[in-house]
Amino acid sequence: MWNAVVALIYSIGAMPSELANLRWKDADRSKVGQWLVTLQGKAARQVPVLVWSSDRLRKYESLSRPTAEGLMFSSDQHRFAKLALAEIRRRSLILGLRPTATPSAIRRACVRDLIQRGATLEDVADLLGFKGLKEFNRFVKSLFPQTD
Repeated sequence: MWNAVVALIYSIGAMPSELANLRWKDADRSKVGQWLVTLQGKAARQVPVLVWSSDRLRKYESLSRPTAEGLMFSSDQHRFAKLALAEIRRRSLILGLRPTATPSAIRRACVRDLIQRGATLEDVADLLGFKGLKEFNRFVKSLFPQTD
């Protein structure tokens, strides 16, 4: 289960409270090789899941035998969110981020690291599920603020 949770945290930048409320019916598995999940936060949003995260979710789904209406990560929601937050803090320290880093901050740090180490923008955009480079360029500009 935690492999799937951590994969989602990195893949879509979801908050633990959003993952705690995620239901199997919120996942669209019709796209070949990639899932699309609908997160119910302040506003509902559809988010593409990275291919490697999709593989972990597929494996978790095959092991958990889910029901269509049930929670994706069935457990006490408060306890789940607390454990997921602890995992985020642990991984934040590994990445050199502050312990209170959000999943989105962790995701941005990973992307920044990939680009600084020479990954092509096309590969990173594809990895993150961006449809085009125009959207991704705006995202990248926010990662690297201009300096004079």
